[in-house]
Amino acid sequence: MTLRSLSGQNSATIAQDSRVDILFVTGMSRSGTSAITRVLSLCGAGLPEGLLRPGSANPRGYWEPKDALKANDRYLGALGTAYHDPGLGFATEIGVKSKARGKHTSQVNAFLNRLPDCAVAVVKDPRLSGLIPPWVTAARRLGYCPKIVHIFRNPKDVAASLAGRYDMPREHAYAEWLKYNLLPERNTRDLPRVFLSYAELLNDWRRIVRRCNTALGLDLKFDAGVAREVEEFLSPDLQHHATAVFDESDDPSPSAWMARVYRVLQQAATSGTIDIAEMDRVYAQYAAADRLFGGAYRSYAKSFAADVAREAAASEPADEERPALDVAVE
Repeated sequence: MTLRSLSGQNSATIAQDSRVDILFVTGMSRSGTSAITRVLSLCGAGLPEGLLRPGSANPRGYWEPKDALKANDRYLGALGTAYHDPGLGFATEIGVKSKARGKHTSQVNAFLNRLPDCAVAVVKDPRLSGLIPPWVTAARRLGYCPKIVHIFRNPKDVAASLAGRYDMPREHAYAEWLKYNLLPERNTRDLPRVFLSYAELLNDWRRIVRRCNTALGLDLKFDAGVAREVEEFLSPDLQHHATAVFDESDDPSPSAWMARVYRVLQQAATSGTIDIAEMDRVYAQYAAADRLFGGAYRSYAKSFAADVAREAAASEPADEERPALDVAVE
């Protein structure tokens, strides 16, 4: 078993040359990405301007910058994919020089240059989980110190949440869960990073913030006033699905892959080390089955074309009409 510390091999060198820590929040949508982003911001991390307004599906806020969302959607579209595509085919094209890549890089640079003047900034867009490499490259070139906050959730709860919002088939949701936990783990191994459980965030958010401070070298604060705001925000009644245990015996494969990845993530969240070899094995098996998941995506896209089109569209829909990627604070 190959275990690796989560602190990142060259974090000290990066930090010396950086003017601002930038936290990229990664993880599958409906896994607590909105919740952890808001908690980090309440504790002192600066949010970008131009955030999506809260919507009926997420009344506490998405905490996603519109400009980042639009830039990522355009780039995914140029690569012939979209956020809800569970396939891995596009991953090899991200680093290939092209007109689309150049335009995306320019848009990312412009966005990062507009971040607030603060010691720590936090950026969340679920699409980042598939597009981390160009964002990290741009951040480093501008002198930022990129760090990763990865949050995960029981895949059954994620699937239930996606089914409620999109009527998404369970198999499709499971495929996306694998993709957006495997890809960011694979693409951030040289960065300071921390893996967090959504369940633990709701149960003991102070411990989660302390872990972020320790693992990422931050100094986020949570005095009494901040604590009141966080506890009001993390209202327990906003968690719509809560499965206690996930086990591969509950479903046929590919849930066996999810159970293996889920165990690795849980270990990372508790011990500070991650089993890289196991993640690589599951990734290889997932990639080999990409054709199967590509068929699942085409079936989903045919039945729910309007939802997928809104996710990939270059123009921004009205905030209330935007398909939610997170329900409440999930």
